[in-house]
Amino acid sequence: MIVNVMLGEGYSIMSRNKRFIFLLIMILFLSGCKFQDTNSDPEINAIFTISELSNKDFDDIGTKGFNIEDFRKVNISITVKNNTNITDREISLPNIKDVMNSYDIERYWYGEYVTSNNPNEDAEYRYDIMFLSKGLSEDDIKSVFTDSNIIVSWTSKEDKKEKRTINLTDIITFE
Repeated sequence: MIVNVMLGEGYSIMSRNKRFIFLLIMILFLSGCKFQDTNSDPEINAIFTISELSNKDFDDIGTKGFNIEDFRKVNISITVKNNTNITDREISLPNIKDVMNSYDIERYWYGEYVTSNNPNEDAEYRYDIMFLSKGLSEDDIKSVFTDSNIIVSWTSKEDKKEKRTINLTDIITFE
């Protein structure tokens, strides 16, 4: 049995395909839209790496009486992703130079740092430091940073004060 259906004036198989394509495009577009994040915790990435120096690094130090093995390069990087569900973001880091120099002798050699903590943007702190590690084992180096914490605090959308503490010895890696 053949059923003959009138599709109406101006309606054709081609317009049905166009509607299907339009509907498919709309579904893909809407599935790609990011819905508002309801998570009130900011994404925090903290990296603390201690590595051996390259020959160029040692040449840059330009000091006499030391060997390349007497120094280590310290890299600390903290990134806190912007989150529209928080306010009053604060990031507290220890004074790395004071921490290094408080162990036994002056161990901070030199370094540079970059900080950016503007509201409504990702926050970034990065330290690149030359550290006099002469006479210290990896365990000794860890003990230099035992009492050193990164503290990130914020106020949630529910007006609740939140805080995350990261101890540097928990994230330290040696390369």
